[in-house]
Amino acid sequence: MSLNNIHLKTFRDGVYDAIKMAILKGELPLGQRLIEKELVREIGTSRTPIREAIIKLEQEGLVERSNGKGSYFVSSFGKQHIEDLFGVREVLETFCISLAMDRINEDEIKQLDQVIQEEELPYNKVDVFAMIELDTKFHEILYRASGNYKLYEILSNLRDHLYRYRAMSFRLRERRQIALSNHKKLLSAIKKKDSKLAKKLILDTISRSKAILLEEITD
Repeated sequence: MSLNNIHLKTFRDGVYDAIKMAILKGELPLGQRLIEKELVREIGTSRTPIREAIIKLEQEGLVERSNGKGSYFVSSFGKQHIEDLFGVREVLETFCISLAMDRINEDEIKQLDQVIQEEELPYNKVDVFAMIELDTKFHEILYRASGNYKLYEILSNLRDHLYRYRAMSFRLRERRQIALSNHKKLLSAIKKKDSKLAKKLILDTISRSKAILLEEITD
């Protein structure tokens, strides 16, 4: 776990970012208790920035307290949580692609092309977190292309939770290959202005991702 690599912004921000990324990448797994003494020793800081980071992460839903008080744990999620979040994704992302089909510009199309080219690089194909970052970047471009700031803001607020799910599902090699294939098909549909196909591809991607996660979760 790379919690001692603190070089970001202020030191407090670095502590927060390091713990957050450890959670998102699964280095701090679901349900793990966050013990301040251990984090202090690993990061090499006092308890204050650790405690501030944990409280901030609790507000973001990535950390929770047992029975609302006492010890802190990395937030877990069950099947209903996945059903709820992916149901929201279906509504928001199909709306997003319907807007983006009419509003996307040539520069954004080139950006999507560039992401796909990077996904096809051999060293990225075998790097789980490189593929997650690229998948996230691909969707971020589409969110911006919608031209709807409020929609972009809402989808961006879901980003951290979606990153955790991607970290779970992208560990399967075939999942990474499916994501790349879908990106190519979606970009082709965008270039052809085939809105119906683009929406179908978005829904298929969300459905497959949800199915993979539901297989992994037992509650």
